[in-house]
Amino acid sequence: MAIVFVAHGKLRDWQMWRQVTDCPTKARSKLRVLIATYDPDLIACEDPGQGCRKRGKSLRLLQTLVQAVADEPIRHVKLPRPRQYRTRYEEAKVLAQRFPEISAWCPEPRKSFEKDAKNLTYFEALAYAAEVLDRL
Repeated sequence: MAIVFVAHGKLRDWQMWRQVTDCPTKARSKLRVLIATYDPDLIACEDPGQGCRKRGKSLRLLQTLVQAVADEPIRHVKLPRPRQYRTRYEEAKVLAQRFPEISAWCPEPRKSFEKDAKNLTYFEALAYAAEVLDRL
C-alpha cells in the first residue's frame, strides 16, 4: 500500500507499508490514521470495478480501502488505472520529472527475468494524483 500527499500541485509526502498487505484490518486502520494526520480535501484511488488488473490479496486490499474511504466524510474519486505510457517504468520517469521530490525513488527498467521494483507502487499512487490534478 502506498500513498502520496499532494498539496497545491507539489508532492509533500509519500509512504509505503508492506506489512498491511496481508491484513485488511491493519490497512483500514492505517488509512484512518493517515486521514486524521493529513486531513485531505480529496482522496483519489483505483476503481476496483473498472478495468482493475489486481487479483487475490491485492484486489481484496483495494476493495477494503475503497470501502473505508467511502465510509469517511471526505470527497473521494475512484479512477480507472491511468495508462498513458507504454510501461510503468516510462510512466515513473515522466512522473519523477513532474514531481522531482520523488525522483530518487524512480526505478530503472527491469530485465525480463527480474521482479518489478517495489518503488513502482509510489508512482502508481502518484499517477492517480496527477490524473486528478490534470482534471482540475
